[in-house]
Amino acid sequence: MKIALLNLESFVSTRGIKFLIENLHDDLALICLSKRFGGKYGSFLKQALKNYKRAGLRFVMYQSFNLVYFKPLAYVSYFINRFLRRSAPITPIRLLAKQNNIHIIRTYEPNDPIFVNYLKSQNIDLVITFYFDHILRKPLISSVNVGAINAHTAKLPMCKGAFPVFCSYLHNIEPTVTIHLIADETLDTGNILVQESYSLNYEIGLLNTEQELMYRAAKLMVKVINNIKSGSIESKQQLNEGFYMPFPNKNDIGEIVRRKQSLIGISKYVRAFYAAPNHI
Repeated sequence: MKIALLNLESFVSTRGIKFLIENLHDDLALICLSKRFGGKYGSFLKQALKNYKRAGLRFVMYQSFNLVYFKPLAYVSYFINRFLRRSAPITPIRLLAKQNNIHIIRTYEPNDPIFVNYLKSQNIDLVITFYFDHILRKPLISSVNVGAINAHTAKLPMCKGAFPVFCSYLHNIEPTVTIHLIADETLDTGNILVQESYSLNYEIGLLNTEQELMYRAAKLMVKVINNIKSGSIESKQQLNEGFYMPFPNKNDIGEIVRRKQSLIGISKYVRAFYAAPNHI
């Protein structure tokens, strides 16, 4: 099976990406990384200002630790861990791809006909979206032989959207991972392939909680893909429409602060680059 993996490179997803590459490297034909800054999205500063107006400084810092600061830390910690002859829990995706001879493409728009035609030319069977920031359009979905699946860190049909862990915390929903089909252009509505809930502690910080959930999502994703390959996969429709949470706003962040919940556990954040967290 030839697989294309679509990802927004980030702190929360990189550890899970490493697990996927280690376990699917014979099937992974392509990794597509979203270009989050620049182009139609605007510079980092422009986006930071927009997020500040919408949700305040705490949310800007959350996004910065997730999407920006982790990159230099990932490279520094990788070489430190290598020097100390230790396994690096977080390895830059470009290094992982190079080590496993996997081609990487970076794009602002994966639904662009050029990228879609490239997928067709590579005879891709399955697309995986794993912490990806684009809705897949019909031409892309139909360009592959088997279909597309997504990892979502919430208990669908509740908490659809780009910030499922924020949503789960604010609505007192247990931490959950859902792997579901992408059948059309609607967001997080496809049939569920597997769903598991966990007894995780939000006190480690929402960012660190999502990293742990994405790692568990990678493990579930591998199981799902093995079931697809063996022909033993089953799916079930989402029971109801559920609900969608947009980007967090100042009221959402204020409620998190009121509950004395941290967005980022700094010590846990730094330790994540040097030692794999203890799993609960």
